[in-house]
Amino acid sequence: MVDHFFPILETYGQRLEELEDAVMHDPGPMVQRAVHAVKRELAILRRVMWPLRKVANALQRNEMKWIYAEVRTFLQDVYDYALQIIEILEMHREQAASLNDLYMSAVSNRVNEIMKMLTIMASFFYPDHLCGGSLWNEF
Repeated sequence: MVDHFFPILETYGQRLEELEDAVMHDPGPMVQRAVHAVKRELAILRRVMWPLRKVANALQRNEMKWIYAEVRTFLQDVYDYALQIIEILEMHREQAASLNDLYMSAVSNRVNEIMKMLTIMASFFYPDHLCGGSLWNEF
């Protein structure tokens, strides 16, 4: 089970890179939903891996006679891989959280640009009598 997590984590890493490109080039609601979906899936994988790590550690440390030394070595490897997987999952979750922040910044920048253009356009059509007099009278 532990060995099968590594290709899955690699796929999530590639998916996060694709989402980062999407956030930078075209931040839309679908991209934000995809980022949240990845965060949720990574949280589920972490909840699956955490108990396995605890079980492998408990069995490896247990002094029962029916657990041979070779099996203890195997359980230590399982425990080490589980820790490594949990670290990678945490790294991916942090990357997904930063993608969400990047998305919010990109959308905010886009809104700021739109507001700047609207302000410029509105200044051309702003009624002159509301300014307290005519600017044209001075010329």
